[in-house]
Amino acid sequence: MIHQKGELPVRTVIIMAIMIVVLAVVIFFIMRQSAVQISQSDAEKIFATKCEQYKTDFSCSWKATYEPNFDSFLQACKKIYGTDREAFSCLMSICCQSFKFENTECEGLCKLCKGNYLIGIKTEKCCEQFAAKCSINCEVC
Repeated sequence: MIHQKGELPVRTVIIMAIMIVVLAVVIFFIMRQSAVQISQSDAEKIFATKCEQYKTDFSCSWKATYEPNFDSFLQACKKIYGTDREAFSCLMSICCQSFKFENTECEGLCKLCKGNYLIGIKTEKCCEQFAAKCSINCEVC
């Protein structure tokens, strides 16, 4: 392959393009890691203040998530309760305590026991697990 003066071989251009992409990815991760982090005490203050505001001003409605500073509430929640938390979990479950997932789990377990009962499977073990975990009533247990 003969190259004219000033031309770069295709292989060199491809290697340079790959190096630029790798460099961009490395810079992105470095910048992401160096983002400003809030302290635990600041997170607790922000969460408590915003939670009270969302209870009083928004009656714990989903409209609170459209409030301009909701992101600071969400970041504080993630700092306190773990990074896997999202808006619904932070606002409805933790702050407003509107959703009791224990009851959802127990209702599902009751339905499982009821399904066993309806198809003729013994429900003793299922009902033992239900009784150990749940305080709600299950008609087959």
